This record gives sequence, C-alpha cells and structure tokens, in this order.
Amino acid sequence: MKTNKPFTLLAFLLFGSLILKAQSSYEGYGKVEKRFVQSELSAQDSAAFIEVGIQRGYSLIEYSKVHIANTNNSSNQSYVASRVPELFYVAEGETLPTDSIITLVRAIIQKQLPKDVEIIFTKKAGVLGHIETAGRKPKFEADLILIKKAKKFGNDKKDVWQVFLTRPVLVY
Repeated sequence: MKTNKPFTLLAFLLFGSLILKAQSSYEGYGKVEKRFVQSELSAQDSAAFIEVGIQRGYSLIEYSKVHIANTNNSSNQSYVASRVPELFYVAEGETLPTDSIITLVRAIIQKQLPKDVEIIFTKKAGVLGHIETAGRKPKFEADLILIKKAKKFGNDKKDVWQVFLTRPVLVY
C-alpha cells in the first residue's frame, strides 16, 4: 500500500493545530470562569458584566418576539413567560409583573417596526448601570445589578457573579 507523504504530513499538521487550538480555548475558558468566582472585580470584568446586562435587555426583547410569534399557541407563550423572570432579580416574597412587562415590550416592538428595538446603557451610581429602550413612550427601563448567587455545576455548588435586571419601570 502506497501512502501519499504530502497528504499524510498535511493531515498531521492539521490535527496538531486542532489540538493546540482546543487547548488554548480551554485555557481561555478557565480565564473567563475565574471572572465569575473571584472576590474583587477589575474594570475589564465590570465591562464584561455590563455587556451581559445589555444582552439581558436584548433577551427580554427576543423573548417578547417569540411570545408575539406564538399568539395562537398558548403553551409556547406560557413557556416564554416562564423564562422572563430568570432575567430579573426578584427578592424573596416579591413578584414580577411578567405579563405587564411582555405586553409593554410587545408594544415597543410593534411601534418601532420595521426597525429593531435598541437598548441604551447609562452609568448609574449604586448599581452596575441602567438600561432603557430607545425612543419615547412606550418605554422599558431597568437597573443592572451584579450579585453573587449560588449556582450548581453537577454535584458542585459555587457562588458566582451574575447580572440581573432589577426595578423595572414601565412607561406607557
């Protein structure tokens, strides 16, 4: 059986580079993972958490779009509505007006069509920041907070930094 040496060499080099890339990705994951469990945060960490908070605002918009798309399927709408509270920090004993939030975001989406809803971030003392939808009424606003909360990883449980929306303001 005759082997093609250039092909074998190329395959070996590709395989080796994939292993090195996977190894560097794993090391990158470890670096990111440390960000979520450390006790003190750097400016770079704060910037990353702000991005997560802004993304939570956009996730709320996406959940609302899915809710709109499923107007004839109440079980799908119920599922979407059950996911919305995960974006927010709700203290024990408090409730979140999920239906009102989805209804308002739905109105914002419909008013701004065909454009996408834009989230604006501003700094705010005492919290990680503040987000709001661009434009006038209707409008959604919320503060971003960063807290350590217990999270399960298989059998392990760790306190990790998590970003939540809090104190939602619904402006009609």
